[in-house]
Amino acid sequence: MEILFSTLELEAIAMSKSALSKVFGGDSDVACRRLYELAAMDTLAVAASLPMHKLTQAGKSRFSISITPTYKILFEAILASEVGSSGSELDLGSVTAIRIIAMGTL
Repeated sequence: MEILFSTLELEAIAMSKSALSKVFGGDSDVACRRLYELAAMDTLAVAASLPMHKLTQAGKSRFSISITPTYKILFEAILASEVGSSGSELDLGSVTAIRIIAMGTL
């Protein structure tokens, strides 16, 4: 799956082991593993094997992945069309790209 970032700062954090350690502390290895797992998936439907939670915001296709009960990675599905944005159920099997919005204590 393609992973994009909402800011250059988030991208820099994700690409640096030491920066991940500053955000996630001793759990940086788990955070790194989750990012690799997301990147290795063909679609978001496969993410059901991870501790993923759909967030409830009107018109948003946002999710979080737990690193620990305290630390999370927040992301949104990048939709090829407007399918799923008008209240209909999002087809996770059609999502092949996500945008990381935040990482850390959320």
